[in-house]
Amino acid sequence: MAIQPLTARDRDALAEIAHIGAGHATVALTQITGTVLRISTTTADLLPLSEVSPRLGPPAAPALAIYFNVFGQFRGSLLVAFPQ
Repeated sequence: MAIQPLTARDRDALAEIAHIGAGHATVALTQITGTVLRISTTTADLLPLSEVSPRLGPPAAPALAIYFNVFGQFRGSLLVAFPQ
């Protein structure tokens, strides 16, 4: 299936959802680790998996990634990545 380009409105909506989710995750991780964490501008992109790796850095660089499935009215998968 071909990936359809996002409209500016779609991109803004996804970025806002990502920002809210990242904010909640930051608070939770701060509480768990006891370390103050901060987030910067959140971006949201729709792209093929083959384009994910180059955005995270060099192939040998370590990264933490969380991949999960989304169910309900909207179905899909979500990848959250933390490059070193």
